[in-house]
Amino acid sequence: MSADPRLLCTLWFRRKCSIERAKESIDTYYSVRGLVPEFFENRNLSSPDLKQAVKNIQFFTMPRLSLNYTRVCIVRYISSDASLLDLNLFFKMMFMVGDIRLRECMCLGEDIIVDMSNITFSHVTKLTPVLVKKIQMCGMEGRAGKSDEELLRGTAETWTLNAKETRKFEVMGMEFLKSILAVTRRNRIRNEDKGYSARMKSLHFINAPSFADTVVTLLKSIFSAKLANRIFVHNKRYDTLLEHISPEVLPTEFGGKAGSISDLWALPKPRPTGGVRRPDNNADYKAT
Repeated sequence: MSADPRLLCTLWFRRKCSIERAKESIDTYYSVRGLVPEFFENRNLSSPDLKQAVKNIQFFTMPRLSLNYTRVCIVRYISSDASLLDLNLFFKMMFMVGDIRLRECMCLGEDIIVDMSNITFSHVTKLTPVLVKKIQMCGMEGRAGKSDEELLRGTAETWTLNAKETRKFEVMGMEFLKSILAVTRRNRIRNEDKGYSARMKSLHFINAPSFADTVVTLLKSIFSAKLANRIFVHNKRYDTLLEHISPEVLPTEFGGKAGSISDLWALPKPRPTGGVRRPDNNADYKAT
């Protein structure tokens, strides 16, 4: 299988022009397609499951780069009905967009905005330890080792939380998150780990529900200290978001000047600057 020159160039650029580090990302990029095929196969948007997913999930990038040459990425779940959420399809779409951007977009980093307007605690509980581990496998350098395979079979050891953490989970009724942290803490997410090598400059949760602060605080423990300091939670006012990101690269719904989300999501083609594109015609980038 020959590699796309655009893919190689972008990974080299994202790994700060280091050939050796780019090799690590290339190895991860291709090896995870065999380890987690459900994220990378059957990408035809005319299939019933992806048709339904597109109705409920919006995952796209803004057309313009920021003054710091970063790009804003918007993540939204449209339906408040948690029964309609399939996280496997969500992450499949995420990697579909990622494959397009590896070939069509250059930037120095990602400012990710997650709109939690329609997110309930029932949505959060859809996240399982096995699913989290699969995402981590897609982000680790190199191929998965024996411990990764064992964990996916459910045979990994149980991580023990301290008393303070246990009380937080019990008070919030978040027993399921214990197992999430058990999976993730041993392999903290760092900015250079991902096979797609996108560098997270900031992560913002907006329109956050009451439980968001506690969940985000606990989940920060899976990130390196450097990345944890780049995670922010905002309420329904966008003035705090505008302290971090210019309105010139934000949709109007978030206090910006770059157009409405509905118009941006409807764009089928990339802008000249390499911006918004839906995950159409993504079969070319499937696993082989």
